[in-house]
Amino acid sequence: MTRICIHCGEEKELESFVKGKGRPQGRKNQCKVCEQEAYRKRRARKSDDYVSRKDLREEETHLRKRGLKKCSTCKVVKSFDEFYNNKAQRDGKGNTCKQCQNASNKSAEEKCLAPKRAEKAKHVKIRKCLLKEGYKNCSKCGKIKKVEAFNKAARNNDGLHAWCRDCQSTINEERYEDIRPKDRPRAIVFTSDKEREDAQREQGRKCHATPVLFETFWRRIPVTDVPSPDENEKLTVICKACKNRFVPTRNAVKNRINAFNNDIRGESNFYCSDKCRDDCPVYRFNPYQSIDPRSKNYVRPSEQAEIRNCQTDHLKQLQCDEQGYNYCERCGDIIDVELHHTQEVKHGNNAVNSAGHLLLCAGCHTLTHDNC
Repeated sequence: MTRICIHCGEEKELESFVKGKGRPQGRKNQCKVCEQEAYRKRRARKSDDYVSRKDLREEETHLRKRGLKKCSTCKVVKSFDEFYNNKAQRDGKGNTCKQCQNASNKSAEEKCLAPKRAEKAKHVKIRKCLLKEGYKNCSKCGKIKKVEAFNKAARNNDGLHAWCRDCQSTINEERYEDIRPKDRPRAIVFTSDKEREDAQREQGRKCHATPVLFETFWRRIPVTDVPSPDENEKLTVICKACKNRFVPTRNAVKNRINAFNNDIRGESNFYCSDKCRDDCPVYRFNPYQSIDPRSKNYVRPSEQAEIRNCQTDHLKQLQCDEQGYNYCERCGDIIDVELHHTQEVKHGNNAVNSAGHLLLCAGCHTLTHDNC
């Protein structure tokens, strides 16, 4: 049987290899001749000039105790301050001193950057020659054009932009199309502040008029409103007046939740229409109003006051029917119009002629009585 030696690469008989237990075919990978040559080299290293690894480690330990270290490049013993930090080493310092390391880095940098610097110097020289003749090379399209074809740029040394105007326009159009596609709707231009406020109010009304999801709000709504989902997973409740089920708006749901948490006054019940809201007996009901018969603090007027109120309302209606208007005869206000008696009125159910009465607003009525 033959085998190839991994050291010399020759094919030899199996007996020409050194025996080795656990190796394939019971032989080592090196032949006997290569093994003897390697042994002679190892013996030569152990001569008087050879320093073993153990001795080197002892010397390094002895220097470390004194704060010194031997540079692996210049072979000079220096202090730790002359070495860069290196966490991979035992002493936390690199094997090369700062002077040797800087020299090595500088030489490597010079070797790497020399071609680039030479090429840059060549381009600068060509650029200066072109500028003297009134031309410049566009860095985008690579064409040589006149100086008038470039935009001004104060930040550059030559005071001109690196790209020509044609390339700059092309790039600007591409960026504009990426930012604002053609199918994107344009911004609305308002002619006045009132038009802008109306548009914002309409947008807010649409947002508050949208329905809400059942899973989001049903836990926060009182059980008396019977919240339940519809086929589209929207929230539905029971109307307070007609007891019909409907889908409330977002604004109505938020008001109902705030009223239930005592964040706002009132109850803010759910109503499916304006008619149900107006017909509901509890809508805008104040339980502490003294003039409302439904309130807790209601004070019943005397019999004489009831007759006077009934007569005053009847006279006011007659005055409106005869004169054809329902506003203050002094200031023209249409809010809180009241009936003022210019002559003495006898109590009774029959109304007298309207010539002895005037229609006045609450303010003018108070001033008239103060001046009497």
